[in-house]
Amino acid sequence: MKPEVTEWSVRLDGETLEARFDGWLTQKQGEASAKAFVAKFDQCTHERLDIVFEVTGMTGYAPAARRAWQRSLLPYRRRIRSITTVGASTVVRMGASTIGLLLRVPVRHLEAAS
Repeated sequence: MKPEVTEWSVRLDGETLEARFDGWLTQKQGEASAKAFVAKFDQCTHERLDIVFEVTGMTGYAPAARRAWQRSLLPYRRRIRSITTVGASTVVRMGASTIGLLLRVPVRHLEAAS
């Protein structure tokens, strides 16, 4: 069994909505974090937002966690300007790219925060 994420958080900063993860994201945590993320999205008054996944310490995720994020973000696709990953492993980059393709938004991957 993979170690669970020890911590996740969601933060809204102007026109940027950030999710930060550390460790392995389980299905249950994926569902809870996606729910918290869209709740922040609903609080935002900006028409469009940039999404940042700060995942430097993330080791991976359960496929059901990614699907939970996809389902949660789909209704917001017209309000998402871009998706950026920071510090993502190859597997996490692939998951973010899959979400970007589904939502039809550009995705970029950074090694470290700029």
